[in-house]
Amino acid sequence: MNRLERLKRSLSSVHHSFTYYERGESIYSLIEKNIPGAHHEGIYVNGRSIKFDFSPISPVKIEYFEKKEPEFDINLSPDHIIYQDQFIIIIYKPKGLSTLPTREKKSVNLKHKIETILGHSVHLPSRLDTSTEGLVVLSKNEESHNALQNLFVERKITKKYLFETASQITWQEKSVLLPIVKDSLHPILRTVSRYGTKPARTDFTKLEINNRNFVLARPLTGRTHQIRVHAMASGIPIIGDNFYEGEFCENGLRLISYSVSFPHPVTDEPVTIFAPSKFWPKWATLPLEQLKEEG
Repeated sequence: MNRLERLKRSLSSVHHSFTYYERGESIYSLIEKNIPGAHHEGIYVNGRSIKFDFSPISPVKIEYFEKKEPEFDINLSPDHIIYQDQFIIIIYKPKGLSTLPTREKKSVNLKHKIETILGHSVHLPSRLDTSTEGLVVLSKNEESHNALQNLFVERKITKKYLFETASQITWQEKSVLLPIVKDSLHPILRTVSRYGTKPARTDFTKLEINNRNFVLARPLTGRTHQIRVHAMASGIPIIGDNFYEGEFCENGLRLISYSVSFPHPVTDEPVTIFAPSKFWPKWATLPLEQLKEEG
């Protein structure tokens, strides 16, 4: 199986796209004609989601994101709230749950679920990939959102990640400073490019336990798929990474956001959170125990 086939197999939907040049037929009838049995969710016209049928003025680009399987739920309960006060909240996001609504999944996402639990809206200045688990920092109101956003912009928030690779690591520490751009292979993918205009830096530290190769990753910027792209570019793709050539793993991506530290956006008091052990995935137990002991 080549890289593109593996990527498409791992996506939660199949992307259909066609351009309509005539007039008269409605969007729903056009979708049914081109994709028999299609549902009326996940339809986009000229890049915008539609909620009702209409006859478009041609030409238009019509896209349909077909779910591969019935939408399944991922549990998120108050137990996943690691810290909260009147301004911010820190959540442990399970693997497989998107941070924000996607084109094919509107309600199974972290933002919708936590807003349901709290009974009010929240803001997300940063996010985790769907296949990554771990700590996410959210703000509870506009005032704290702007202040929290500024902390990210000013790089005053330290986020630490752990991943496992099947590759041998020949260095102890490594800083990767390679811009990240869109990959022409597929719209969802990213790749490194020395000609990119937005800098990206990730610091890696090797951690070997019982002949297994773990890596501590600290991203100093926040580009899409940054750790995963820099890992692949360094010859240490993450186990379970179906996008970036990681060794296949039935349990998915072995990448966790385990620690976050920052000055509180309102009080300026130091906040440091280490992911509770009850959420640790089995593969990460030994290294996280060691890291927690070291402080």
